[in-house]
Amino acid sequence: MNVQRFKFLRSPVLSRIGTIFSVSLVGLLVIGCGGAPTRVHAYNDYAIRAAQHDLWKEASLRWEQALALDKTDSRIWNNLGVAYESDGRFEDALKSYREAVKLDVGNSQYVRNLRRAEANRERAKAAKEKAAQEVIDESQNDTDDSSDNSIDLDKADDANDDANDE
Repeated sequence: MNVQRFKFLRSPVLSRIGTIFSVSLVGLLVIGCGGAPTRVHAYNDYAIRAAQHDLWKEASLRWEQALALDKTDSRIWNNLGVAYESDGRFEDALKSYREAVKLDVGNSQYVRNLRRAEANRERAKAAKEKAAQEVIDESQNDTDDSSDNSIDLDKADDANDDANDE
């Protein structure tokens, strides 16, 4: 048997689909059983697995569902903050981290996450402002350059008339 025929099974796309399917199947099996506290833990476990595979939107959704069942779990708030931060949603991340810190004041991990998110928000804001300024500067340079390379239509018409006269 030629092993090369099955090479497509190792493609990154199929691997990603298999991961999503596996995480979804396990999550659905676990979430379907038990009451609210068990479901909160199941959502948390499922979201952690999704996050480990960089499926941040899926993880966020599951942690939001867990919070709909129990808004007093500081771990869920913190984990949701991590997902939001990883997805570039800094304001949402800060809100989640603040709630986690409020619920568990002594947890230094939550405080570190909050401080890191504040710093990352400022870095992202500065980078966005710098990129915007570069676009403005570039467009001004393009405008300056185009004035040097512009065509004077009157001179072009005069040259054309001279050529037609000959």
